[in-house]
Amino acid sequence: MTTTVGDLIGLPGGDTNGTHTFFLQRYLARYGYYATENPETVIAAERGRFGGEATQSALRRFHEFNGFAFDASVVAPGAAALVGQPRCAVMESFLRAPDDKGWVRIWNRKELSYGIIGDTPSSLGAETQRIVAEAFAKWSGAIGFSFDSAQSAIDIAIKFKGSIPGYTDAYGYGNYPPNNKQQATGDPGDIWLASATTWSEEYSNDKISLAIVMLHEIGHALGLTHTAAGVRSIMCAYYPHCTTGAGELFEHEVGLIKEIYSKIQEHPR
Repeated sequence: MTTTVGDLIGLPGGDTNGTHTFFLQRYLARYGYYATENPETVIAAERGRFGGEATQSALRRFHEFNGFAFDASVVAPGAAALVGQPRCAVMESFLRAPDDKGWVRIWNRKELSYGIIGDTPSSLGAETQRIVAEAFAKWSGAIGFSFDSAQSAIDIAIKFKGSIPGYTDAYGYGNYPPNNKQQATGDPGDIWLASATTWSEEYSNDKISLAIVMLHEIGHALGLTHTAAGVRSIMCAYYPHCTTGAGELFEHEVGLIKEIYSKIQEHPR
C-alpha cells in the first residue's frame, strides 16, 4: 500500500490500520523530529498510533519548526505537503541544547580545500566543476574564507552517489566538520549528492539547482544546522523554500558564520 501526501492530511480518521501513520512516523524519525538517539525503539512501541505521546511530540516539533499551527488531532495540509517535497538529508537538530544558535561544530581554520571525488552527474557533465567552484567562491566572498580546489588532502570532498543511502527522498547531505577540527579523514566535512537527481544549474520547477544545493550543503560542511520557518536563509531543509532565484546567500548564514568563526583562535572548539 502506497502512502501519498493526501493520505496524511486529516489523520488519524482515514487511517484505520495505522499504515499511513507508520509512514509518517518513519519520516519524522528519519529527520530528527523524535529528538532521541533511538527513534526506532520509540516507533516500535507506538507503531501506527497517531496519539502516542512521543509521536505527538514529534508532530508538534514538525509543525512548529516548519511554521504550521499544531492540532493534536490532524496533520495540517501544509505540513503534509512538505513530506512530498525534495529536501536535504541532514536531520533537524532537536538533540542540540536549548541554547543552540544554529551551528554544531566548526573547523579550527579558515583555509580549507575541496574537490570532487569520482564521477559527476550526466545532466551537467563538465559544468559540474564550475558550478561547485562558483558556490565556494560565493561563500568565500561573503565570509572571507579561502577555499582551494585540490586533488588530495581534501577537507571537503564532494561525492555524487546514485542516491543518498537511506534517504530516497533527499538530494544531498552535508556532513558537519570533524570532531578533531583537523584534516577530515572520512565523511566529516564531506558533501554527498544524489547523481540520480535531475540536476540543472538554475532553479526550475522540475529540476534541482546544483548551484543552490551546493550553497546549502557547504553551510553544513562549515557547521551550520537547518533554520526554522520564517528565517530567510539558504539553510532551510526543503529545497523549494531555500531558493533565492539567483542562488545567493542570505544575511542570516553569513552573519552566523562570521560570528562563530571570529573566536576560533580564542576558544578553539
